[in-house]
Amino acid sequence: IGVERDRIHVLNKHPIRIPNDATSSNSQYPPKYVLHWMQASARIHTNQAFLCSSHLANSLGLPLLIVFGLDDNYPEANLRHFTFLLQGLHDVYRQIQSLNTQFLVIQHSPPDLIKALSHHAAAIITDGAYLKLLRQWRRTISEQIECAMFEIETDLVIPIKTASLKEEYSARTLRSKITPLLDQYLKTLPPEPTPLKTPLDLKMATDFIDLASNISTIQFTILLDESIVSSMTSPSECVQNVILKLNNMNKSVADIKWMCGGTQNALQMLDVFLSQKLMSFHTLRNDPGLDKVSSNLSAYLHFGHISPVYIAHQTRAALRKNSKLKGGSESFLEELIIRRELAYNFVYYNPYYDSIKCLPNFALETLNYHNQDKRDYVYSIEELECACTHDVYWNACQNEMLVRGKMHGYMRMYWAKKILEWTESFEIGFKHSLYLNNKYEIDGRGANAFAGVAWAFGKHDQGWAERKVFGKVRYMNAEGLKRKFDVTAYVERISRLVENVGLPESVKELMEK
Repeated sequence: IGVERDRIHVLNKHPIRIPNDATSSNSQYPPKYVLHWMQASARIHTNQAFLCSSHLANSLGLPLLIVFGLDDNYPEANLRHFTFLLQGLHDVYRQIQSLNTQFLVIQHSPPDLIKALSHHAAAIITDGAYLKLLRQWRRTISEQIECAMFEIETDLVIPIKTASLKEEYSARTLRSKITPLLDQYLKTLPPEPTPLKTPLDLKMATDFIDLASNISTIQFTILLDESIVSSMTSPSECVQNVILKLNNMNKSVADIKWMCGGTQNALQMLDVFLSQKLMSFHTLRNDPGLDKVSSNLSAYLHFGHISPVYIAHQTRAALRKNSKLKGGSESFLEELIIRRELAYNFVYYNPYYDSIKCLPNFALETLNYHNQDKRDYVYSIEELECACTHDVYWNACQNEMLVRGKMHGYMRMYWAKKILEWTESFEIGFKHSLYLNNKYEIDGRGANAFAGVAWAFGKHDQGWAERKVFGKVRYMNAEGLKRKFDVTAYVERISRLVENVGLPESVKELMEK
């Protein structure tokens, strides 16, 4: 079926339940469908988990039910994140047209929902998880159900354990393991999905949900289905209709307007990048004043709206057609594969990725030794959140994140380094950095977010010349920005952005206080 075997993980010892088999026929709950639990990879395009689900359903002669469980109490998520997520989920309906299946977005915590749906499932197939909560969901479900459950790694170029069986020290050590594998994993793309042999109509799909509700005695609310989507005049109306129903959602951070979620938008963003930006990527990627070559794909990758395998494959294909893209493609693939998958290696193998315990010994020792050093400036979390510091460059970083939900990669390093420098202790600085990043960045709360913050405090790095506050952790300052690019142009660009778009209401309220 075009899916590498090491992407497929068996999560429990239960067999696949065969329809009309003696054991299944005698069961109180005979198998009626194969369940595809969509969670990390909100797409059909280049989705190895969907290929496995549809193949299994066809092999068993059963329909395929695709379900996304939406929990509006999800930790640290807010209106900004939910809007982008829902835009992507809406786009899934475009992708399943003519595939003879149904996709339901249901408002409930995924573990209870999937367990309830497992009773009539022949098997459950889901996508890969690397963060603690998402891995715990899969463990909990797999241990409490009576059917087979499989996890398919869909959001990495190289499966996590194929790349390495341990936490890697740096990009250098992971690069040496991943690079020899790239030709094997990028040789061809997974095949296009084909229609299910056993069609599933909407009434049958909703009947399955009713069955699950009756069995579990839990009332499940369908937020999106084929009829709801078709009744709306536009994707934005559909998304807003769902937003109004999410009573527990944190609405303190407004959604962004310059970019919309969904696979179709992600593919368009990729096309623009490859055709207009890739050639200059290696020379201009660290110039936030211009910001002319950013791929803007990080949010789509975070929400699983596009596959990194597809991005890497298309980038290599572009290089084969035009050798002038060599520098840009090498630099971009380093970020997309090596640096990104180093972040996933970090959160998968280090259970302390969201605390200072994740830092290497040299960083912990030196930061502890200098923790009592006098800081030239000390800012509260409120002052940082409102971009009320003495540093116009840092304020521009923070404002870019507040308004765009995205900060230029080079400036994000400077931003986190200064929080380390301007808070009462490095422990507080680490906590504040994660809080702000996860609250405002569209791609916050993910592997890249945790690794990016940890890097500023010494993770995946080496010791440098010792200095006040930082100790031997790498230092960055404003003079370095001025030497590398026109940082004044960056400040002016963000000032115009804030003037045109305006700050979030929650930040305005903080500033008034």
